[in-house]
Amino acid sequence: MSLKLNIKTLFYRSIYFLVFCSLLLPWFSITSIGSSFEIRFFHIAIVLLLINFMFNFKVKIIPTSVYFTLFIFLTFLVFFVSILWSQDRPYGLALFFKNFIYFLFFILISDFFLRDLDNFKKRIVKGAKLSIYAFVIYNFLATIALGEDIFFKTIFGVFSDNANKINYRYFYRLVNFRVLDFNFLEWKDEGFHVPSFRNIFGVSIIILYSILDSIKYTTRWEKALKIFLIVLIFISQSRSTMIIFLIIFLIKYLVNKKSKKLFLALLFSPIVLIVALMFFDLGVFKRFTEFAQDARVYMFINTFKQIFESPILGSGFGALIETNGKINHVHNFIIAAWYSSGIFGLLFSVTVVLELALKFYNQIKFKDLSFKYYFLYGFPMLVIIRMMVGGNNGLPSFHDWFALSIFYTSLYLFNTKNSSTLNNTKTDG
Repeated sequence: MSLKLNIKTLFYRSIYFLVFCSLLLPWFSITSIGSSFEIRFFHIAIVLLLINFMFNFKVKIIPTSVYFTLFIFLTFLVFFVSILWSQDRPYGLALFFKNFIYFLFFILISDFFLRDLDNFKKRIVKGAKLSIYAFVIYNFLATIALGEDIFFKTIFGVFSDNANKINYRYFYRLVNFRVLDFNFLEWKDEGFHVPSFRNIFGVSIIILYSILDSIKYTTRWEKALKIFLIVLIFISQSRSTMIIFLIIFLIKYLVNKKSKKLFLALLFSPIVLIVALMFFDLGVFKRFTEFAQDARVYMFINTFKQIFESPILGSGFGALIETNGKINHVHNFIIAAWYSSGIFGLLFSVTVVLELALKFYNQIKFKDLSFKYYFLYGFPMLVIIRMMVGGNNGLPSFHDWFALSIFYTSLYLFNTKNSSTLNNTKTDG
């Protein structure tokens, strides 16, 4: 009995460990199969969750996520059907299954959290801290192995003139632990500035910050970790991350009606820091001035032209769009759904976004001053913004699904505790 209990505990802790280590070390690969596929931490976590499902043969859907799960499943169903008239069916199928696996992860990890509800809050806090420690240790070991103070060179890179291209080549090093060798790799010359890493790194920081923010009484060390995460947001140069962080930050203090803290928050928030840095002509501010030249504008115009050629059925899931001589995914979930799957894709994608928006609104409409609005209640807003501007047809990434699973589980836990408190009050009365 004791051995069985220990194996179960080890199994549960392994899933938390693997998922959280995937946040700030997204390209830490265990081994490589062929030239394109790498086994990463979250791949192993998905396999473990599937094993867990095989033993239970049933999945519990979190009550707070039922409508969202249904709508997103119907959206995927429409995407799958539209592959039939896609010009590139193999690519459409590959793109579909890649994202459907992420959706499957959302269902399995939500079920996992629901079964571990008693330990959920404690373990995600431990997981968040572990992820930060792993990131620091990784940079420390990389510094020793390479003989370069990578992290500090990264910070110095923020304050140099050529931040758009080579400042982060010291920071982003892929660590591949393969069967026969252990090596560090650079990702071209852009390094940390590669969008696919920069944006995922940014949303991971927000997830970790939100978990630490949910601690009722934070220690000085936990506050220091939160400040460290804000520094990472700043040096990431991810515009969407900074904007999302600011929006959730302001909403939190507006909802909680903490005027003095709101003033301090505004004074020291990243956006004020960014505006101040414009006087130093830094790369961070340049990232925001590039909005006017963003290729997404031209992409959306070209996409709408293509949509009106086949507005009912669409062009088939996996269809790409040409912008400035390059072939890309449409960087908007709703527009991409309409473009690929026609009017039904538009209908279900709008429903998905509205459901997320409604869940977010329900968390900020409380008038009870005793209600504490946590950062993680802003996860639906985080995912919506990323769906409106993100690549991969605006479909949520692994990190977005993870954020939503934490949100819906936390919401269910909050509602359950409130219901219990209310019932006890009525009983005592």
